[in-house]
Amino acid sequence: MIIKTFLIFLFVHLMVLREFAAGCFITAKQRVYIISHLPRDSEPLKLHCVSRDDDLGFHTLHTDEEFHWSFCESFLIPRTIFTCQLWWGSKKKSFDAFKQPWFEPVVRDHSYWVARSDGIYFFDNGLPEGHIERYDWDN
Repeated sequence: MIIKTFLIFLFVHLMVLREFAAGCFITAKQRVYIISHLPRDSEPLKLHCVSRDDDLGFHTLHTDEEFHWSFCESFLIPRTIFTCQLWWGSKKKSFDAFKQPWFEPVVRDHSYWVARSDGIYFFDNGLPEGHIERYDWDN
């Protein structure tokens, strides 16, 4: 009986550890997408995204290509911030692609940033009907 109880205890703990290692255990898993909807015959979009803990590297996107990543929000102290820099020819923009709010739940789990010739647009899983322009390009 003791061996059976121990094996059940071990199995349950291994399952919890597996879930914890494979994904977010307490907080929501977030997914952020950067998508290029720039004109086909223009220069590609270049980007670099970082957080306090992660540098996602430099990436080049051609028209209709995307770069995405996923992560778990911070649990005890909401501090998850991913900042991205985008360059398109002589235009550039730096912005927070994800910023975990204080004292309020994040109601989305997907964030989409779409680069167009007239600016950077945002939409999430709570707003599927269209884009909201969030930023103009800096020259």
